[in-house]
Amino acid sequence: MSNKTKIEWTDATINFWRGCTKISPGCKYCYMYRDQIRYGRNPSQVLQVNESSVLSVLKKSKSKRIFVNSWSDFFIPEADAWRNKAWETLKDN
Repeated sequence: MSNKTKIEWTDATINFWRGCTKISPGCKYCYMYRDQIRYGRNPSQVLQVNESSVLSVLKKSKSKRIFVNSWSDFFIPEADAWRNKAWETLKDN
């Protein structure tokens, strides 16, 4: 997560969880899988991210253009238990 990003259409990124499951041919060249492997992580393992990391980026970011869950799909079933908390965090900040 970062207050700075090289992605031209956003100013910051936050991830409530990371990891995903490839479910279609469109997932073949997924950047998240490539990058997570490069960082030594298992991209198919869905893990919740430390909430303080998310809050830190939200408090420091002066922008409203924040890329949410760049390392996962926000609506994957594995994140069902965490999604309501993520919505609340976004609404409150």
